[in-house]
Amino acid sequence: MPAKTPPEKEFEVLPEGLREPVRNLFHEDYMVRRVSARQLMGKRHLEAISHFHRVLEGDEDEIVRGFMVEALENLNQPESIPHLAKAALFDDFELVRINSKNVLEFFDPEQVLRSFLPFLKGEDRDVKGNASVLLDHFGEALSRKRPNAPISVFLRRNKAVRGPATFYRLFKKHFP
Repeated sequence: MPAKTPPEKEFEVLPEGLREPVRNLFHEDYMVRRVSARQLMGKRHLEAISHFHRVLEGDEDEIVRGFMVEALENLNQPESIPHLAKAALFDDFELVRINSKNVLEFFDPEQVLRSFLPFLKGEDRDVKGNASVLLDHFGEALSRKRPNAPISVFLRRNKAVRGPATFYRLFKKHFP
């Protein structure tokens, strides 16, 4: 199944040559979606970023989602961080999760780190565990890049805190 098709007016605002390939990202036939995603991933189509996010989060085909991760890597826009974070945590296909995490490496580690925080307070133990691992990873990256940043200092001081929910509450208290 494709991601939910947006209203037609969202396609009308796209440049002429971009409308059909982006519209095809929502086609019923997965091969049409794959071809379209492949065409779009190597180009910098900032106008289509919201469609790329929608497809990454809603398409059932892992290859289409994988192409969207690559498209978002090429765009390199911070607004993609939450979408890539969700894919890194929740995608059913391991390669999409790994590639999403790898793309997040290109962004500011503090922004990435903050995108994983909400997942620490959920009920799902696996998600909290994965979020904790990714939080550690990007926290270390931030500490290497900006060791004296307030968040870096906080992470070093609270490394021994047990439990993702406790860490989340502490973090939100210090960095509202």
